[in-house]
Amino acid sequence: MKYPAALQGASTFSIVAAAVSLLSTVLGGFLSDRFQRRKLFVIIGMGIMAVSMLLLALFQTWVAVVVAAAVLGFGLGAYLAVDVAIVTLVLPSAKNRAKDMGIINIANTLPHSVAPVLAGLILALTHNYSFLYIAATIFVLLGIFTVMPIKAVR
Repeated sequence: MKYPAALQGASTFSIVAAAVSLLSTVLGGFLSDRFQRRKLFVIIGMGIMAVSMLLLALFQTWVAVVVAAAVLGFGLGAYLAVDVAIVTLVLPSAKNRAKDMGIINIANTLPHSVAPVLAGLILALTHNYSFLYIAATIFVLLGIFTVMPIKAVR
């Protein structure tokens, strides 16, 4: 199989992940509402995303990249389907919701700013993409431990 150019490969990865994410968001939202469970879907979604990072770390083939994109999209969709619902359910008071949502927005945006710097640092130190994806796996799994203690949401 011929490997695509980097730009084409990145585009293909994004398209596959987005398409699968769209489907799993609808499925995850439906199932979450049906079973009245939110944390479970966030935790499962994060676990699936961790699996996709491990696939990228362990297998350096184009087929593995496409499979990892689909797995990532599935986990991300399940996560996104209920993440905002959990956030809105745990806001402390009605009178401060706008301020609290602003803080939540910063908390959601900050990792997107820090991750490229951290990835660059990891790659500068190790010169190893497998190590980068193993680190990403660890960060995703650590995220699960931030959701588990939430008591206000099932």
